[in-house]
Amino acid sequence: MPTIAEALGSFIHGLSFDRLPEAVVKEAKYRLLDFIASALPARNEPPVKVMLDWVAAQKSNPESSIILYGRKVAARYAALVNGVMGHSLELDDTLPSVAHAGVVVMPPSLALAEREGVDGRALIEAIVAGYEVACRVGSAATPIGILHEKGFHPTGVNGVFGATASACKILGLDAEETATAIGIAGSMSSGLLECTRDGTWTKRFHPGWASHNGILAAELAKMGYTAPRTIFEGRLGYFNAFVGKTSSPSKILEGLGESFQIFRPGYKIYACCKGCHAPINAVLRILERQRIDPRDIERIEVRMQRIPYLLVAEPKERKYSPRTTVDAQFSIYYSIAVTIIDGKPPLHDAFSANRIGDEEVLKLAKRVRAVIDPELEKRYGEKTTMDAIVTIVMKDGRRFTEVNSEDFDHPPPAQLEDKFRRCAAAALSESEIGEVLEKVKHLERVGDVGQIMDILRKNE
Repeated sequence: MPTIAEALGSFIHGLSFDRLPEAVVKEAKYRLLDFIASALPARNEPPVKVMLDWVAAQKSNPESSIILYGRKVAARYAALVNGVMGHSLELDDTLPSVAHAGVVVMPPSLALAEREGVDGRALIEAIVAGYEVACRVGSAATPIGILHEKGFHPTGVNGVFGATASACKILGLDAEETATAIGIAGSMSSGLLECTRDGTWTKRFHPGWASHNGILAAELAKMGYTAPRTIFEGRLGYFNAFVGKTSSPSKILEGLGESFQIFRPGYKIYACCKGCHAPINAVLRILERQRIDPRDIERIEVRMQRIPYLLVAEPKERKYSPRTTVDAQFSIYYSIAVTIIDGKPPLHDAFSANRIGDEEVLKLAKRVRAVIDPELEKRYGEKTTMDAIVTIVMKDGRRFTEVNSEDFDHPPPAQLEDKFRRCAAAALSESEIGEVLEKVKHLERVGDVGQIMDILRKNE
């Protein structure tokens, strides 16, 4: 009986564009568009700039493009920086059990597709393979939220397997080599969430490192490096080390090749931690019905599920007074306050270094109270959107309550295209935006993925 890694290796090797359902192909294209949208506005973010300086010092071979960098670098370095860039504004897609999938799948896929000169069909295959593996490995880490609970960031811990799957597909590894690459990836599985408590940058690093290591794992396997095929189920493997006895290894292969995971992660329409999204959505619904002057608010009550609460509500002293963009993006208090003050969905500008010191926002943030709701907690992990209840209490005694208990993070294509245009506006010309959009929407007709990267690379 094949091991899990061997079964995944056979699946990845055999995955073919010609056998992909039309809906899967379309979804892969919009996932790519969303990744580009998430990365473009982040070019000047401090974590990205440090990574760019480090890569420049390596003087590597010109193989692949870093978005908006102006020149090519080694493929694994392009994947590293693009992974950091795509995650820096918290706009990339997410799934509770996996964390962020697109940002570990797209960077290695694009970097290797450009280096190897492959077409859009091959890129789509790599994207689908990466989502399948990243999401399946994450879903087997049960109960949902256990990795977060232990302090692991699933994006890095699970994501390296998805990155490796994509890299293997582009590089044309056979089933045996792919299984070995997955085994190598297991020793690269990493990422801790302590950074969400003090506002430091390492969370940005996790998807970049996973993307870099996915390429390295595939290249090493292709050169004959060996690794355990029992990397998941072995006594000293992934599940025993990261999860424990509650894990569900069978979920990795359940429905493999029949149901596609690429539909599962939710798109992000607010530029902050997913734990803040349901409360923000509830606030926006209240604002649609009521004209509210922030000065007339007595307090805002937010009832949440436990895992999101732990990520965005504690430690309170840091969350109430954010010192960095990361602090603000992981603060339910700041996120709610800036949404009410601005009266619109918060995108990256709402969490910029220039904005987080806004006294009006910080004053209102002090009036936000968050608690864990036992009833909401019973439903945690059932959907991509976390449940929340928000009540805005006015000084005159009026109370406005909204319950957010349904998914709202799979918007129609038109909304995703609009997100791309808004995110790209400061970096690309109108004609370039139109050209990228057209090529991604018809990716299967693109003869060389480098045509897309030539536009995104631009001159410095």
